[in-house]
Amino acid sequence: MQAQKVTAEQPETLRPLRYSDIVILLRSMSGWADIFVKVLGEMGIPARAAAGTGYFSAVEVQTALNLLRILDNPRQDIPMASVLASPIVGLSGEELAAIRTSCPEGRFYQAVLTYAEPGRQETELQKKLMEFLAFLERFRKKVSYTPIHELLSQVLEETGYQAYVYALPGGEIRRANLEMLMEKAIAYENTSYRGLFHFIRYMEQLQKYDVDFPLAEGEEAEDAVRIMSIHKSKGLEFPVVLVSGLGKMFNTQEVRERVVLHPGLGIGMDTVDLKRRLRTPGLTRQFLARKVTMENVGEELRILYVALTRAKEKLVLTGVMKKAEEKLESMQAIAAEDGFLTFLSRLNSSTFLQFLLLAVSCMETKLPVRLIKQKELEEQEVQKAVQEGLTRIQLLARLQEAEPEWETKIEERFSYVYPYEHEVSMKTKLSVSEIKHRAMDRLIEEEQLEQMFPAASPGKPIPKEDSEHLEQTEDFQRYIPTFMEGVQKENLGAKRGTAMHRVLECYDFARPPETLGQQLQEMEEQQRIERELLNLVSVSALKKFLKTDLGVRLQEAAKREKLYREKPFVMGKPASEILEGSASEEMILIQGIIDVFFEEPDGIVLLDYKTDRVKSSRELAGRYHAQLELYQEAIERSTGKKVKERLLYSFCLGEVVSV
Repeated sequence: MQAQKVTAEQPETLRPLRYSDIVILLRSMSGWADIFVKVLGEMGIPARAAAGTGYFSAVEVQTALNLLRILDNPRQDIPMASVLASPIVGLSGEELAAIRTSCPEGRFYQAVLTYAEPGRQETELQKKLMEFLAFLERFRKKVSYTPIHELLSQVLEETGYQAYVYALPGGEIRRANLEMLMEKAIAYENTSYRGLFHFIRYMEQLQKYDVDFPLAEGEEAEDAVRIMSIHKSKGLEFPVVLVSGLGKMFNTQEVRERVVLHPGLGIGMDTVDLKRRLRTPGLTRQFLARKVTMENVGEELRILYVALTRAKEKLVLTGVMKKAEEKLESMQAIAAEDGFLTFLSRLNSSTFLQFLLLAVSCMETKLPVRLIKQKELEEQEVQKAVQEGLTRIQLLARLQEAEPEWETKIEERFSYVYPYEHEVSMKTKLSVSEIKHRAMDRLIEEEQLEQMFPAASPGKPIPKEDSEHLEQTEDFQRYIPTFMEGVQKENLGAKRGTAMHRVLECYDFARPPETLGQQLQEMEEQQRIERELLNLVSVSALKKFLKTDLGVRLQEAAKREKLYREKPFVMGKPASEILEGSASEEMILIQGIIDVFFEEPDGIVLLDYKTDRVKSSRELAGRYHAQLELYQEAIERSTGKKVKERLLYSFCLGEVVSV
């Protein structure tokens, strides 16, 4: 920074360039300003955005909040690692890896405790951890009786973190940010809520729902790179101006709406043909959309003019464009053909960058346009990591001269492929329904193959009168809402299955089967089931089920209080046992709800109700074999008893199916 000079307040004199001489102008601050502040801060350059955002992205605020999080609950891996890696403790990446290696399983906090245990070979790292754990334990005892702002003030003072951030570039602003956090804690404690846990959740909700705050102002605020919108810069001038984000697309939402508004010409709407059910842009709407587009492009040109005239000494324009070389060639072709920037070429531009590149292409004296590809940017970042700033080829050449085997080592690093890439997209939690659907998909594929190559012994077909059992019962009523009459009918199969399951969930098996009608009425009166669902229930199918041997066994189990319904469970299984083609031993959680199971003297009977329309019991058993296997394992794990039977009752077939 000291090597750069700008014109001083006195004419014809130069002074060193200050951070406050530099301004970054953006068309839109939202989603951009915070990133600029964060990246510049990481590079040691103080920066502040002239918008009401950026507070939560400040490193010092994130570190302080993470410190509060582990004071509330140290068994949080990310906040714990963040505090350990921060200047509060000052551990390096290698030291964090050594801690995790000492205890690969469990929480990171447990690994820290393990590494800091007395009796190990005493090292500098162990000493740091023991001091940090003592500090953590001491302040965790204060949480219950110390106001949050006082607690935060004490930990920042004892760790020296507030003094540390004050010594950084832009330290006045950073310290003011921490003081603002204490003010937020004081304001929070003046409400009816109390406690560190609730304060942390409060701050997380503010961040989640984008209720951000502006960065704090400090005495040093003027000596920082300023980031502001082009609108805010009107009438101002700065020694050095960087106009960034030129590749951002113009906002064309208003001309893509179904109704286009113009303040002077009125309203334009789409034309709707109700008979043919078609919607087409009306002539008025197209005209108004074109008119609004022309006015918007004119406004964007005026805004660009403002941005280009803010710099007194140096102007830098930056933007990102996909397939830049191809687009530059087409722009140069336009310039070669017309020789000037035409009205249509301006109107068809969708970014500031297109405006500028078209204009440059039409100039006789070509201005320098530097294209940097993404790959080049990545290579530059690698080069920065090398102290001498050598290119990769130069680095390999020098190292090969010094020590030939280093070439192989560096090649290995550059060509490294993450060995568990196939597990990145793997779900760590599945429902039984998801697993069931995957099994059913495989079954459908097998059935399609059987149709192509017919099997020797096909399944037994179901008689027509049984397959239509649920459709033809006298007491069955179709429920079609009034607003759906005359429109495409909804799928009633799922509703019917829900209704049957709900009735069986509420039905008291300990009472005689003759009380079915009375129980249905009681369910409605007690609002345990809606009338609309009750209309979908096949009473005759339920009566048939209750009269079966299985129904009798359920009644006897209910009387012995050995009948269990709607039991949720969660269990873990290796991915290789669940996902087809997977060899991973990563643990996957499986959750589900078991319809019903009951206990008899010689074992447990697992039962699931099904309302599917199927042709045979073989088809039904194939569909739900995987599901019942998981249910069986869950029951046996939780009860320690064996499942002797796995049964399905098909209301469509009217029979019990053993699986």
